[in-house]
This record gives sequence, structure tokens and C-alpha cells, in this order.
Amino acid sequence: MLSGRLTPRSDASIHRCAAHVPFAAPLVLLSAIAFVLLLTASPVGAQEADAEARCDSLCITPTRTIEFETTQGTQMNVDVSPDGQTLLFDLLGDLYTVGRDGGQATRLTSGPALDLQPVFSPDGGRILFVSDRSGNENLWLVDADGSDPRPITTERGNFHFDDPEWSPDGEYVLVRRNEAGSPNAGRTPWLIHVDGGRGVELDDEARGLGFRWSPGERYVYYRGGSDDMSLRGNGLPESAQILRLDRHTGDIAPITRVPSGAARPAISPDGRSMVYVADIDAMSGLRLRNLETDQDDWLAFPIDREHLNRRTRFAFTPDGSAVVFVKDGTFHEVDVVSGDVSEISFTAQVEQQLGPRVFHEMPYEDDSFVVKNIRYGEMSPDGSTLIFGSLNQLWVMDLPDGEPRELVTGGNGQYQPTFSPDGRSIAFVSWHATGGGHLWRVSADGGQPEQLTTVPAYYANPVWSPDGSRIAYIREDPAATRNRNSNNRGFIEWIPGGGGEPSPVISAPSDNVLTFTADGSRITFAEDGTLVSVRLDGTERREVATVEDAVELVPSPDGRWLAFTVREEVYIAALPPSLETVTLSEQSAPGPLQRVTRDGGQDLTWRHDGSGLTWVFANVFSHLDLDDVFGADAPEEGLDEQAEKVDIRLVAAMPKPEGTVALTGGTVVTMRGDEVIENATVVVAENRIRAIGPASTVQVPEDARVVDVTGKTIIPGLIDAHAHIRGMPRDVLVDIAPEPLVNLAFGVTMARDVNASTDQFHYREIIAAGRMLGPRIFMTGPSQTYGAVQVDSYEDAYAGVKRYVDRGSISTKQYMQPQRRQIQWMLQAGDELGINTTAEGGGVMRQVAMILDGYTAIEHAPTDWVNMYDDFVQLYARSGTMYVPTLVVASPSTYQGELYWYQTTDVHADEKLARFLTHAALDHKSRTSQRFMTDEYYFLDGGSGAAAISEAGGLVAAGGHGQVHGLAVHWELWMLEMTGMAPHEALKAATINVATGMGMAADFGSVEVGKVADLLVLDADPLADIRNSTAIHFVMQAGSLYDGDTLDMIWPREEPLRPFKYVDFGPPPSGGWMR
Repeated sequence: MLSGRLTPRSDASIHRCAAHVPFAAPLVLLSAIAFVLLLTASPVGAQEADAEARCDSLCITPTRTIEFETTQGTQMNVDVSPDGQTLLFDLLGDLYTVGRDGGQATRLTSGPALDLQPVFSPDGGRILFVSDRSGNENLWLVDADGSDPRPITTERGNFHFDDPEWSPDGEYVLVRRNEAGSPNAGRTPWLIHVDGGRGVELDDEARGLGFRWSPGERYVYYRGGSDDMSLRGNGLPESAQILRLDRHTGDIAPITRVPSGAARPAISPDGRSMVYVADIDAMSGLRLRNLETDQDDWLAFPIDREHLNRRTRFAFTPDGSAVVFVKDGTFHEVDVVSGDVSEISFTAQVEQQLGPRVFHEMPYEDDSFVVKNIRYGEMSPDGSTLIFGSLNQLWVMDLPDGEPRELVTGGNGQYQPTFSPDGRSIAFVSWHATGGGHLWRVSADGGQPEQLTTVPAYYANPVWSPDGSRIAYIREDPAATRNRNSNNRGFIEWIPGGGGEPSPVISAPSDNVLTFTADGSRITFAEDGTLVSVRLDGTERREVATVEDAVELVPSPDGRWLAFTVREEVYIAALPPSLETVTLSEQSAPGPLQRVTRDGGQDLTWRHDGSGLTWVFANVFSHLDLDDVFGADAPEEGLDEQAEKVDIRLVAAMPKPEGTVALTGGTVVTMRGDEVIENATVVVAENRIRAIGPASTVQVPEDARVVDVTGKTIIPGLIDAHAHIRGMPRDVLVDIAPEPLVNLAFGVTMARDVNASTDQFHYREIIAAGRMLGPRIFMTGPSQTYGAVQVDSYEDAYAGVKRYVDRGSISTKQYMQPQRRQIQWMLQAGDELGINTTAEGGGVMRQVAMILDGYTAIEHAPTDWVNMYDDFVQLYARSGTMYVPTLVVASPSTYQGELYWYQTTDVHADEKLARFLTHAALDHKSRTSQRFMTDEYYFLDGGSGAAAISEAGGLVAAGGHGQVHGLAVHWELWMLEMTGMAPHEALKAATINVATGMGMAADFGSVEVGKVADLLVLDADPLADIRNSTAIHFVMQAGSLYDGDTLDMIWPREEPLRPFKYVDFGPPPSGGWMR
């Protein structure tokens, strides 16, 4: 039971802009500094508001207040006042003071901004700190009583500041500063005057962390070394040391030689001693070094373990007799002579102001759905017909508003259609899991297709020559791995338009767009952002143009124009007939250049006469006349609005099993509270649960198939809260694949995929339409990183989110956008578009900011490698934000959690994994993984607060991160139990909690009447031993029952799983070795 209170306010809407929230101390209003931008704007839905009047700082109006009392703080930085009487610290993004003897803390700042890393000025009258109250990080000052806040720096854009320290004379700030776009402050030290200005670098050779002055200003001490954040054992390389910069000579010299590295130096007031942090045997401590004699020994041990690159601040007392530091969530003081340590307890009344939590219920429709993803749309030469691919087959429709119909009746495994120049024929490629692929030709009116190739292979990207006499394509080894991470090369070949012997041209990247030149004598293709042209025999290779970061490069039929995509946006530029390689970008070109889209585009195709460009995005086909791009009346912006759009409405039925099945005699763990029903009967009709209860209370229909599961345990199907069901081929897709299969075999009936290639949108629909077996997938689409979505305004954020909503996203995933305003804009865009929001977690304080902003969920345990204390636990639990710790990858950078299981179990011997995965996938890590001593495993040290947050009433969800498909979700359950959760609570983290956090608990997550029948039948009780979760006898997904080992269907019909491996490079069958 939570002892504090959550006070909702009447206004539950998110606003574009909020007036700056006042400080807790008597407020002195800021003068008219435009930088602060204290604006008030309209609610999210008012896009018609003047763009210049929109908020550009912290733009979410708080509507909730969380209040509680705490005696512990997470990741607190501490300083001691010059008079030695007061401790200054940060707690959940607010600044506090408390007497040196402890007691009740006084809050100095409040509001949604993060105020961090406070330091007293040398005279004690002012406080220096880092704050994001302007929308991005800057340096600020406030008087020691919390009044008169004012900025030192007024930077805009992707600036970050960290580890601020006063110069001894109080005139300058020494701080790490970065503007590279990453959400951290880098390793460059800057000197900035307290009265403002841009500042200067301290020294172009000094690179490090935790810079601290010596009293006389001559020396600056810091942690040097590289940016390597991987976890390393003691004595291994890259153990960064404390270095000293001599500001008189420029000399940089090492001060420590600690095998495990040293961090966070603090210099005594007399300059004779240094205290720093070092690690030993998975523990951390403070060491005291005499800078005159080099005597070096432990001062306080152990203290809280944190990553050495991210240690929080501690400080000497003004007389140099003691050091104040944080341990176990509170303050401690150690005497530098005796080594005696005393605790300084404090109590803080926390009052946090939060924006409304973005949360949308997501009703599940299980009869049919409108397909939102098509590929390779192409208009016939006469403009009357559209051909496109979706759901693993080809479709044709009459323009402008005909109904889609199958090109080949009952066709499957058909991709990348393209019209012949006369419009009478269509070429396409095919793929079959065990039979490979071919190149085909079919009449534009449909009918029986003709196979043009004779050798099975992976074929892709067919294109006709201008006269229709040839078809060029790419051929690749059919056994090659093709997924979002592969970068395969195949061979360009061409074949006569009616079939015949192939003619080789040249090797090229397999993911490509091929074009013929106007005279048919040359073929162009893309290679590493460069458009390459070769003759039909592969000779006379010429690099025509290069476009940084381009994915598609498609010249017009006459070669005068180049269409290209960058970050899924379409551009057209003039292509000068130069003998030199032409250099272009999304921002510059030697001739006319226009951005054509704002909401995305792919699969670029020029009309056969070169008069315009076509593209597809989501389920919309667009075509734009070239005159509308560069003609006399062409607009400078909004070209995508000039394009003619064809909305493609393809409706797919969602199959359901016919009939009724009853599971009898088992024990059901329903996940409805702590309910457990023994000797239960579960009746399933079609795809929904129709009855459940003790056998004596449930009547089984006479026509039902009865499956006796006496002695077994039934739980809901697992929902992977953080899935990456990656590994399936892209572009030319498949209808059966190891990754979805093994997930389902391990009981993952539904997945929340929070970062996938755009092909995953297609696979989601293929599975939903019953054309592929695998977990039901709901997804965010690709992570919205700074590189993928450049967010300079709310409009940019909205466009970046919309492109995934249009394809079927149920949540956006903001991924480490560098500015707080960008983080908020992404949140607001998702809310306006009616979806939930999640984000890559990052460090503790970044997560605090996103909780305050109102994110639906946050992915991953904090990367700071710090202990989670009561303040963080209560904030998370009370906020309602779903916490997905992914302990399986928890650590600052190494995917360390999963390594525990490679070390303690024989993953390679798992028969289910071997049945479904390729041998190469099975070998990955299971044979050569890194090993750690048990106490080095980060997740074992408190489980990143997951159990405590759950116990406090918070929503914790289990995600496997795709580490070992299917099995990793079970590892996550086991780790949650190992670190404090009861088995029942751990199971909820992979069932009802995930469904609740997704807004889908009305249909999934528990065994209840009316819900979708996703069930697992286990041979042993997971409440007695959580590791029984893998003892899967049956898997039921949407009413269909499968064998838990083989995925052979048991109900509604008996049917073995068909073969799905083209080739497996594993060992030969037993007895198959040569003798």
C-alpha cells in the first residue's frame, strides 16, 4: 500500500506549452529573456495554431501531482557548503538542502524540469546546476535559498552539459559540453564565464570525465581513458586512470595506476590529498591518495557500485577532515584520518508534478482488417491499372478507385511485380521455403504464370529493358541469410523476355533497384550510396552520382533526373551529364533539387515515358508529374500534396478455427488477481474462451473435442513485452520462418515488438491473415532515433510518428532523442495520433524525465548501473508508467544478463531450439560467450528495482529482447523471480501486465470468458518452480491447439508442421560421417 497520495487535476489534456513551473522557494520571476519562452499554447489537437506561437521549451502542462515521503535517494550528487553546515543534493530532478547532521530536507526547486548536479559557489551564496527547463540542457544559477533562477548558458539544439564545477575564484564554470547529437555531454572540458558567453575549450588534449580543480587553479584532475562502456574484469585492458592537467605547462600526467580503473577525483581544500573511486571484486570503494607521497589506500569500503564512467559526485568538507558521499540511498561521512564512517539520515517530502500519462485502449478486432502495407506499386504504361504486392501475393486494381483482385488466383510467395513496356505482361519473382525462388512472367490480365528461370535461387528486383526484349534481375545464393542486418551481394543477370539462358553482368548488393538506360545498352544499380552504370556484359563501370545516406537511387528513363530516398523521404534532383561523379545530398545539388514527401515514400518508379515519379507508402500509391516538381507553377513546399494519391483498400479475413474444444482436469492460473482453479474446465469456441471454472460448474458442449490435461497447469499465453522478432528475410518475404516458430513453440503467443525493420509491418499482417504461423505481433516500427527522424519542431515529430501509425503502429518508440523538448514532442505526437508511447530508457534521470512527461512505458533498466532506491521506486509505481527492465540485457553496454544463462545452462543442447533455429543461430554465443563471476552479474544486484516497483503497485513487464527467440522471455521470468518477485507476480509480468500496459487487457493476458484463447498447457506447476514455465505440452493460439515440441496442429485438425529450412549447415545426421 502506498503511503503518499496521487492528486489528479481537472485538466487531463497534454498542452503544447506550459508556463514554467515556479520554484518551491519564494519565486522571483525571470526578466524578459526570450530564451526561456514562457508561452501558453493550445491543446495538442490544435494544429492550426500559428507555428511561431507554439511552445519551444518544456511543453507539457502538469495535470498530476505525486506526493510521498522518502528517506532514500537514487543517483544523488552531493556538495558541502563552504561553511560546512549544509549538504546540497539532487533528488528526482529537484534540488534540496539538509543540515550536515541530517534531518528534514528543504526543497529549493520544483516543477517538471530536471535540475541536477548542484554545486555551491566558493562564497556559498549561489548554486550552479544543470537544467533542461529551456527544453534542452543548459547551465543555471540560483541563489542559495532557491530564489532568482537565471541561465548561464542559453544554447539551443543538441547541447549537453555534465559535471559542472566552479573555478576557485568563482568566475568560471568547468564543465563537460557536447553538441554532437548524442544524449550525453561527451568528454570535452569547457570553461564558461558565470556571466554568460559561449566559452572555450579548456585544453584540446584533455578528454575525460569528472573534471575537478585543485585549490590553486593550476591543476585539473579527471578520469581519462576511452569511451568504452563494456563491463570488464579487474586487471583487463582499458582501465581508465585519474589524470592531471597542468594549466601552466599543458602537461597531462597519470596520477593513479589502479588495475580496475579510477574515477571521480575530489581534491582536498589544501590540495595535498585526493579521494577517488575504484572497484575490486564487483564492489566499489573510496580510496585516499596523498598527492605528495603517493601513499594510496582504501578510505571507505564498500560503497554503492556504479559504473566508473557515471559515478555520482561526493565532496570534501571545507576543513578537509572528512568526505561526504552517498551509500544505500543516504549520506555518509568518513573521517579521512580514522576512517570512521557515520550515516547522515535525511527525510524529504517529495512533490512531483507530472503530465497526463498517455494511454489509449487498443480494441482488438478479430474478424478482418484493412491491410495497411503494400509494396512495389507500379502503374501500367497507359495509366489504367495498378499492380502491387501485399500478404505475399500480387494484386491488381483498376485506376483510380477499383477494388483489388488477385493477379494469380490462389497465388502465394509472389513479389516485386513490374509491367513490360507495352503493358501486356508482368514479370515477378517468387520464393518457397524449401523450393527456392524463380523469375516469372504472367499476362497483365492474369492467368497461368510462366516460369522463366530453370535454376532455383533467390531472385529479386526484376526490370524490363525499354524495348521489352530483356529482363534484368539479381540472383543470390538461396541459402544465404537475408534479414535487416545482412548486407548481401548477388549477381546481376539478364534473360530474354520470353525466357532462355541467363547472361551474367556483374555482382552488386542484393537490396537494389535496377534500371536500364534509354537505349537499353547499360544497367544502373546502387552501391553504398553511389549510382553505378555498367554495360550489359559488366564492363565500362562508371560511378554516375553519389548521395549520402541514400537508400534508393533511381534515374529517370532519359537519365536527366535522379530520384532518391533518405530516411524514407523522396527527393528529385537534376542529374547533370557530367563525366565526373555528381555529388548530391538531401540539402544540396549542382542543379534543381526538391524534397517531394514529408510523410514518407519508398519503391520509387518512373513512369515509362519519364513524365513523372511514383512511390508507395503504407497503403497509398502516389504519382507526381515532373512539371509539378520543377515547372513554372511548382510550389516550393507541399509537393506531396500535389501528388495524386490512390488509397488502396484491401481487406483481409482473419481465420478462426471452427468448432469447440474443451481442456479438462487441469489447474488454471488465470492471472485474474491471485486466482487458481483446480480441476478446471476451459471451453473454447472458435478463437475465444466461452467458459471456465471448476469442472463441476462448467458444462462441456456435446460436440466439443475434449482434451484431458489432468495433472497439468494452464496459464495464459506469454506476451513478450520487448520483442525483436527479427531474422526474417526482407523485401522478398516468406510465409514460414524459424524466428516466429520458435517463439510460438516456447509459448510466446503475442509480441510487442519495439524496434523492427519496416518489413515487420508486412509480417504482422501476414500472420494476422493466417498466412504465416507465429506470435501475434503489435509493433512500434523502427526506433525513432535522432538519425532516423530529425526533430526540429513538433511538426517534424508528428510526421515521424505518423509514418509508422499509417502502417499499423500501436505505439511510438522514441529512442534517445537528445533534447527534452524533442522527447516531449514525440510523446505529444503519439498522443495526438491516438497511440501509446514508449522510449528507450537510458539513464536514471532520463527515465525520471519521461515518467514526469507521461510516457506510457519505458524500455530497459537504467544504464547507469546504479541501485534503485525508494524515491525512484515510488515515482515509477505511482506514475502508472509500465517498466520493462529487460534484465536479459541489463548492464551499461554488454548484453550481460543473457550470458548468465549461457554460463549456467547448456543452451546449445536445447532440443527445441535445435529443431527450429538454424545451427548457426544456435551456435551464436552458446559456444563462445563471455563468462563472469556470479557477483559481477548486474541483474542479481536488486534486479534494477523491478521487484520493488511491482511490490509497490507498479506495472512491470517481462521482455526477452530477441536474445534467444522464445527462450529469452523465460529467462526474463526466471530473473525476475531470482531478484525478488514471487513466481505468480513474475508470470503476470509476461501476461496480464503486458496486456494492461498495451491497452489490450480486454482481450488478452488472462484466462477469462470472452478473451482470446491464447493458452499454455504445462507439464509442471510454474508456481512451485518458475523454471517449469518451459515445460510446455500444448500451445493454444486463438483457439488452435499445437504440440509444444513440434508445433504440429492438434486442433481443429491434425496436421504436421511443414518443412521450412531451405538448407541447414549443421552437423550431418548421426552415422553420416565419412569413414
